[in-house]
Amino acid sequence: MLLKLLMLAMTISSIIQLLSILTVPVTHTLKLAQNDNYSFGVFGYCNKTTNFCTNIKIGYQTITSDSNDYAFTLPSLAKHSITTILVVHPIGFVFNSILVICLGILLYNERFLYSKNYIMGLLLLSWICFILCLLGFLVNLMLFIPNLCLLGWLNLVSTILIVFTSSFLCVLRRTAFLKEYQSLYSDNNIYIENDDIVESDNNHPNEFMLYHIDEHTRHID
Repeated sequence: MLLKLLMLAMTISSIIQLLSILTVPVTHTLKLAQNDNYSFGVFGYCNKTTNFCTNIKIGYQTITSDSNDYAFTLPSLAKHSITTILVVHPIGFVFNSILVICLGILLYNERFLYSKNYIMGLLLLSWICFILCLLGFLVNLMLFIPNLCLLGWLNLVSTILIVFTSSFLCVLRRTAFLKEYQSLYSDNNIYIENDDIVESDNNHPNEFMLYHIDEHTRHID
């Protein structure tokens, strides 16, 4: 049940990040932010009035033309350079997808369920996903606040879901560690008990043989 919840959380997180990637100009319906007639996405922006969209590329192009289609500029050139960091959205989606696949393997193959090394790998991967997703949300805030749309805010939900997943992966790793410790402790106890029996027999071989002869004699009588 817990693994299914983790799968659901990470699937929702991945879908949110995928929708962020599919914003304008990749599609004309989804957007991270909107200001006047302009809609903004990860790879560019569109002007609804003129039906103009920038080319799909990393970072917004700096506008110098006098054309109405190219009249928009962000408030500062510094923000134009920040738009290149929006690339963390597709990178985060890739890492999220890998984590979902690995969780699926964990769900359908119980052999990895108590492997602390495998779970530790998932935990490290979830931390990378968290950093990328949080960075993407912070870039959204720096660029588009206070014009951030619902999809832009949903990146915060995606970050929270990754934190939820990381927390429970820590619990799973602790469970795997305790399982391995109990298994080793049980094996050591059996080994110690067997050594004690052998040592006892070797120290008192005559008493051990006389005891069994006496028991056998009583049984015959």
